[in-house]
Amino acid sequence: MHEYDADYLRKHVTVRFSGTLSYPQVVRYVEDIVLETSFGPGWRTLVDLAGIEDVQAGLADIHALSNVTDTLRERFSDVRLAICAPRDDVFEVAKAYARLKGYAGAGISVGVFRDRQAAEEWLSAGAESTDAAPRL
Repeated sequence: MHEYDADYLRKHVTVRFSGTLSYPQVVRYVEDIVLETSFGPGWRTLVDLAGIEDVQAGLADIHALSNVTDTLRERFSDVRLAICAPRDDVFEVAKAYARLKGYAGAGISVGVFRDRQAAEEWLSAGAESTDAAPRL
């Protein structure tokens, strides 16, 4: 399940996922954000995965999700995405997605963090790092 808050003035979205993280769940979020908001170039997104209890997403799902966002390249240009993933398994899935987006050069900067405050600071600062070190 996911829920999100969009701040149109700041061009900022915070999305919280809970329960099981799966490819269909994430695609529903992407569809929601594209169809229901004016999300576009320059927006910043904080994805909070602290509520995830199980991951049902493999490498094929991560590639498919990357392809979905690539088809929306115009809407996702100059977008910064900070993912907060405290759990090891969720963190590794998020890192795989970040690496794919980095290789694709799709105009999306992705940072993956274990700590929400660090993720928010990265979004606010406009840092260019896409490979935040894990906190163990």
